[in-house]
Amino acid sequence: MRQLAMARLSEREGTPVVAALEQQQVQHLLEELEIRQIELELQNEHLNTARAQLEQALNQSNELYDFSPVGSALIDIDGVISKLNL
Repeated sequence: MRQLAMARLSEREGTPVVAALEQQQVQHLLEELEIRQIELELQNEHLNTARAQLEQALNQSNELYDFSPVGSALIDIDGVISKLNL
């Protein structure tokens, strides 16, 4: 992905955008990029936490279902047995 972005950047004509900006503008853009990166890292952490919680809930549900002392069946809307515990 990065190589593709770099190739597209090199295809652009004219003066690089950064060269035409003042130091203050460059500093502001760098700060914005860092903030966006941190936001993405936080979002990734939240997604990983949510995934781990879902996996734990699924495992608990499967254990409860698999080790139930009585037989159970899950039937879908068409009346087809989708899961059976005997």
